[in-house]
Amino acid sequence: GLDSVRENLQKMKELMVSARQPGVDRANVQTEITGLQTDMQNKAGASVLNEQNFLEVDTTDANYTATKSVVASFERTAGGTISISTIDLDISTDITTLEESIAIVDAALVDVITAQNLVGVNLARAESQQSFLTALSDANDRAIGALVDANMEEESTKLRALQTQQQLAVQSLSIANAASQNVLTLFR
Repeated sequence: GLDSVRENLQKMKELMVSARQPGVDRANVQTEITGLQTDMQNKAGASVLNEQNFLEVDTTDANYTATKSVVASFERTAGGTISISTIDLDISTDITTLEESIAIVDAALVDVITAQNLVGVNLARAESQQSFLTALSDANDRAIGALVDANMEEESTKLRALQTQQQLAVQSLSIANAASQNVLTLFR
């Protein structure tokens, strides 16, 4: 019932806004609004739950109370005792209060949408920064890999040069030893 009332109130609001426009047949707009009001009254009268109507208010009824009780919970304790808890609802809401509530809900919706937009913008910025940092990290990894590869090649070249020097030194000693043997042979 409340959803239907909210939808009808939204339609009424749209009709009233459209009635501002020049050239609009305001009599037709009023007819539509009257139909929506009748529809809301009918749905309020039909919104009965457990023989209680929470939307239709008749203050002239001798049995009328502005507070209605609704079962909130059914509990069974360990000893088998059953208890029922209720919530009391004040249904004396009039159309002015309803309009104020709708305005509050509209303002809350605007705040939520604004917050969603802000979060969306910040999320997009964070995702953009994450993509940039990932690309930057990948570029750094490639650069470090290139440096490591370059240093390995340089060290490998140095190692080969040292090994060649060592082999030459060994051959020089071998030649020097052989030469001293030759000189000794001459003196014999």
